[in-house]
Amino acid sequence: MIDCFTADLDQTGIIEMKSTFELTGGSFVSTDSFGNPVFKESFKKFFDLDSKGELKMGFLAQTQVFLSKDVKISGAIGQCIPIVDPKNNQYVSGTVIGNGGTNHWYLGGIDPTKSLAIYFDVDSTVEEKKNKNIHIQFHTKYQHVNGQMRLRVTTVEKNMAVHEDINSIAKGFD
Repeated sequence: MIDCFTADLDQTGIIEMKSTFELTGGSFVSTDSFGNPVFKESFKKFFDLDSKGELKMGFLAQTQVFLSKDVKISGAIGQCIPIVDPKNNQYVSGTVIGNGGTNHWYLGGIDPTKSLAIYFDVDSTVEEKKNKNIHIQFHTKYQHVNGQMRLRVTTVEKNMAVHEDINSIAKGFD
């Protein structure tokens, strides 16, 4: 994860380094001076502590998604780099959106404000998927600020909806 705090608008090279921050999950703050209130507040917020006195961030984060057989992953959009694993091809759709071709991504640094959009592709006919439940499981592994590796697993069950039934589609939204 690469973070950059700069206080000079002339020749910092921040635009040339933009992909470095995006692909590593890093952050950058750029203002005209270190005394600028925007810079000071951003710097403080970056190093915010939780109730235990620890930074609210994780490092070396990766996320992996596992699915029911009727759904496949088209890709992910956000600060991530795909990790292609040939043995998990059963989860991957032929339709690619964003960083596709995998069910596993490297996120770099994570914090409570990090978001990642994962796109799914339904692999069934309309009649087969009506009123059928699918399961999605997210495995997120990261290094906590205390050095300990952590794994968070979230499992979601969703009812499949067909486009002719507007009520079943409405129930699928959070």
